[in-house]
Amino acid sequence: MTTITINRPLELDMELVEIDEHVPSFRMSIAVLIKHPTGVVTYQANDIWFENRKWDSFINQLKSSHNQVKISLCDISDFFELTIRQHQNQLFFEIKVEEPETGSGSIRIFYSREIDLDILAQVKERFLDFYSWW
Repeated sequence: MTTITINRPLELDMELVEIDEHVPSFRMSIAVLIKHPTGVVTYQANDIWFENRKWDSFINQLKSSHNQVKISLCDISDFFELTIRQHQNQLFFEIKVEEPETGSGSIRIFYSREIDLDILAQVKERFLDFYSWW
Protein backbone atom coordinates (compact mmCIF):
# COMPACT_ATOMS: atom_id res chain seq x y z
CA MET A 1 0.00 0.00 0.00
CA THR A 2 1.35 3.45 -0.90
CA THR A 3 -1.18 5.44 1.12
CA ILE A 4 -1.64 5.77 4.87
CA THR A 5 -5.08 6.84 6.08
CA ILE A 6 -5.90 7.39 9.73
CA ASN A 7 -9.39 8.43 10.82
CA ARG A 8 -8.97 8.68 14.59
CA PRO A 9 -8.16 10.81 16.56
CA LEU A 10 -7.94 13.14 13.51
CA GLU A 11 -8.03 12.64 9.75
CA LEU A 12 -4.57 12.07 8.28
CA ASP A 13 -3.78 11.04 4.71
CA MET A 14 -0.20 10.42 3.58
CA GLU A 15 0.29 9.42 -0.05
CA LEU A 16 3.50 8.41 -1.81
CA VAL A 17 4.27 10.80 -4.68
CA GLU A 18 7.90 10.28 -5.69
CA ILE A 19 10.95 8.13 -4.92
CA ASP A 20 14.54 9.39 -4.94
CA GLU A 21 17.04 6.52 -5.26
CA HIS A 22 20.05 8.88 -5.19
CA VAL A 23 19.30 10.15 -1.70
CA PRO A 24 17.33 7.19 -0.31
CA SER A 25 14.12 9.09 0.36
CA PHE A 26 10.59 9.60 -0.85
CA ARG A 27 8.12 12.46 -1.22
CA MET A 28 4.61 12.35 0.17
CA SER A 29 1.56 14.52 0.00
CA ILE A 30 0.01 14.98 3.42
CA ALA A 31 -3.47 16.13 4.36
CA VAL A 32 -4.57 16.70 7.96
CA LEU A 33 -8.08 17.62 9.07
CA ILE A 34 -8.66 18.37 12.74
CA LYS A 35 -12.23 18.93 13.92
CA HIS A 36 -12.75 21.16 16.93
CA PRO A 37 -15.83 22.66 18.63
CA THR A 38 -15.94 25.79 16.45
CA GLY A 39 -14.88 24.34 13.10
CA VAL A 40 -11.91 22.61 11.48
CA VAL A 41 -8.20 23.15 10.93
CA THR A 42 -6.75 21.74 7.72
CA TYR A 43 -3.20 21.33 6.48
CA GLN A 44 -2.15 20.15 3.04
CA ALA A 45 1.36 19.77 1.67
CA ASN A 46 2.59 17.97 -1.42
CA ASP A 47 6.35 18.24 -0.99
CA ILE A 48 7.18 16.46 2.28
CA TRP A 49 10.29 14.26 2.02
CA PHE A 50 11.20 11.39 4.36
CA GLU A 51 14.53 9.58 4.51
CA ASN A 52 14.18 5.80 4.19
CA ARG A 53 16.38 5.15 7.24
CA LYS A 54 14.35 7.50 9.47
CA TRP A 55 11.15 5.88 8.27
CA ASP A 56 12.59 2.45 9.08
CA SER A 57 13.61 3.65 12.53
CA PHE A 58 10.08 4.92 13.19
CA ILE A 59 8.54 1.62 12.00
CA ASN A 60 10.91 -0.43 14.17
CA GLN A 61 10.08 1.72 17.20
CA LEU A 62 6.39 1.39 16.40
CA LYS A 63 6.69 -2.40 16.31
CA SER A 64 8.12 -2.37 19.83
CA SER A 65 6.06 0.58 21.08
CA HIS A 66 5.28 -1.12 24.40
CA ASN A 67 8.93 -0.44 25.34
CA GLN A 68 8.99 3.16 24.07
CA VAL A 69 8.19 6.39 25.87
CA LYS A 70 8.32 8.50 22.69
CA ILE A 71 8.26 7.59 18.99
CA SER A 72 8.65 10.30 16.35
CA LEU A 73 8.66 10.53 12.57
CA CYS A 74 10.07 13.76 11.16
CA ASP A 75 10.54 14.81 7.56
CA ILE A 76 13.90 15.91 6.13
CA SER A 77 13.12 19.64 6.46
CA ASP A 78 11.53 19.42 9.93
CA PHE A 79 8.25 20.81 8.56
CA PHE A 80 6.16 17.83 9.70
CA GLU A 81 6.48 15.64 12.79
CA LEU A 82 4.23 12.86 14.02
CA THR A 83 4.78 11.68 17.60
CA ILE A 84 3.29 9.00 19.80
CA ARG A 85 4.32 9.41 23.41
CA GLN A 86 3.51 8.05 26.80
CA HIS A 87 3.24 10.30 29.84
CA GLN A 88 2.14 9.00 33.25
CA ASN A 89 0.47 5.88 31.77
CA GLN A 90 -1.41 7.92 29.16
CA LEU A 91 -0.78 7.71 25.41
CA PHE A 92 -0.76 10.82 23.24
CA PHE A 93 -0.87 11.24 19.46
CA GLU A 94 0.73 14.49 18.32
CA ILE A 95 1.29 16.30 15.04
CA LYS A 96 3.51 19.33 14.70
CA VAL A 97 3.66 21.35 11.50
CA GLU A 98 5.91 24.34 10.94
CA GLU A 99 6.03 25.73 7.42
CA PRO A 100 7.97 28.78 6.30
CA GLU A 101 5.76 31.43 4.77
CA THR A 102 6.72 33.67 1.90
CA GLY A 103 8.47 36.61 3.50
CA SER A 104 9.59 36.41 7.10
CA GLY A 105 6.70 34.59 8.77
CA SER A 106 5.85 30.99 9.47
CA ILE A 107 2.79 28.80 9.94
CA ARG A 108 2.60 26.57 13.00
CA ILE A 109 0.11 23.91 14.01
CA PHE A 110 0.43 21.71 17.08
CA TYR A 111 -2.10 18.98 17.83
CA SER A 112 -2.04 16.69 20.87
CA ARG A 113 -4.70 14.21 21.85
CA GLU A 114 -4.88 11.40 24.36
CA ILE A 115 -5.48 8.06 22.64
CA ASP A 116 -6.33 4.55 23.76
CA LEU A 117 -4.79 1.21 22.78
CA ASP A 118 -7.36 0.69 20.01
CA ILE A 119 -6.32 3.90 18.26
CA LEU A 120 -2.66 3.03 18.73
CA ALA A 121 -3.33 -0.37 17.13
CA GLN A 122 -5.01 1.32 14.15
CA VAL A 123 -2.08 3.74 13.70
CA LYS A 124 0.41 0.87 13.92
CA GLU A 125 -1.54 -1.20 11.40
CA ARG A 126 -1.70 1.67 8.85
CA PHE A 127 2.02 2.41 9.05
CA LEU A 128 3.05 -1.24 9.03
CA ASP A 129 0.93 -1.83 5.91
CA PHE A 130 2.79 0.91 4.02
CA TYR A 131 4.85 -0.61 1.20
CA SER A 132 8.62 -0.31 1.80
CA TRP A 133 10.40 -1.01 -1.48
CA TRP A 134 13.94 -0.45 -0.17
